[in-house]
Amino acid sequence: MKKLLLSCLIFTLVTSVARADDDEDVPALMQKLRAKSTSARNQAIAGLAKAGEPAVKPLTKALRDMDDLVAQSASTALGKIGKPALPGLIEALSDENRQVQMLSASALKQIGPEAKEAVPALHAALKRGKGVSRVRIEVIEALGRIGLASSEAVPTLVELYKKKETASLLQLHIITALGRIGSGAKEAVPLLGEAVRDGEQGGLVRMTAAEALGNIGPDAKDGVRVLIEVLEDSANTGRAAIAAALGQIGAKDAIPALTRAAKDGDAAVQEAANKALKQIQGGK
Repeated sequence: MKKLLLSCLIFTLVTSVARADDDEDVPALMQKLRAKSTSARNQAIAGLAKAGEPAVKPLTKALRDMDDLVAQSASTALGKIGKPALPGLIEALSDENRQVQMLSASALKQIGPEAKEAVPALHAALKRGKGVSRVRIEVIEALGRIGLASSEAVPTLVELYKKKETASLLQLHIITALGRIGSGAKEAVPLLGEAVRDGEQGGLVRMTAAEALGNIGPDAKDGVRVLIEVLEDSANTGRAAIAAALGQIGAKDAIPALTRAAKDGDAAVQEAANKALKQIQGGK
C-alpha cells in the first residue's frame, strides 16, 4: 500500500513539474516569435502547438506574419488545438487582411464539427466574398467540414451556385460542401439533381453531385428520377456513382433500373448496382 502511495506521489510530482515546464516554455516561445529568422519563428510555432490553449493568443497573432509559411504554420497549429482557438479564429474571419481571413477559415476547416459555433461568422464571410477567391473557397470548405450544423448556409450556397458569374471550380466546391452538410442540405436537392445531368469535366460534376445526393440520404428522394435517367443511358460517365447514390437514398423506384445495371458491361457499374440493390432490399 505504501509503495502504491509513493508511486502515485512521484507520478503527481513529475506531472506537475512537466506542466510547469510547459507553462514556462510558452513565454519563451512567444519571445521567439519576434525573431527575424523565419526558421526560428516556425520552430516557436511548432512548440506553441504542443502547449495547447495557453498558446492560442500568440498563434492567432502569428496569422498576420509577413512570411506566408509562418502564417500557414500558425493556422495549422490552431487547427490542431481545436475548440479553444475558436474565439480568436472567428474574430480573424473579419480581419482587414484577406490572407488572415483565409487562414482562419482554413483552421476552422481543420477543426471540423467542433467548430459549429463559427458557422454564423463563416456564413457572413461567404456573403461578403466576391469571385473565385481563396478566402471564399476556404470558407465553403470549412462549412462543409463542419457538416450538419452548417445547414443555415445552404440557401446562400445554392444561390451562389446559380449565379452566372460563378466559375465551375467554385461550383464544384459548393457541391462538395452541400454533400458534407448531408441531411441539412435537402433544400439543395433540385440543384444537385440538375448538376447530375452535367457530364462536363469528365463527369466530375456529375459524380460529385451524385455523391452529395447519396450523403443527403432518404431526404434526397426528389432527385431519384434524374439519377435513374442518367443511370439508364450507358453513354453517360459516372454511372457507378449514380448507382451508389440510389442505394444510399434507399430508392425503391430505382430497383428495375439497378437490376438492369447489375448486368452492365462496366464492372464498376455492376458492383455499385448490386450493392445498391442490397441496401434498398435490406441486405448487407
